[in-house]
Amino acid sequence: MSGWKITYRGIVYPWHCDYMGHRNVMWYAGKFDEACWQLLAMLDLHRSNQPQARPSQAIILKCD
Repeated sequence: MSGWKITYRGIVYPWHCDYMGHRNVMWYAGKFDEACWQLLAMLDLHRSNQPQARPSQAIILKCD
């Protein structure tokens, strides 16, 4: 499988895991995000290569 590329290499610390020994979703999502940025860079899909985006708005709702 020489075609595979490494997009992230790191360490899973004990505090990244839940009480069952599985990695917590919060930490998993962060590591996945970092790997995705590396993948985009490998594909030469940098923000500087993209057309300028227009400003946009978002609505954030607070649920109690």
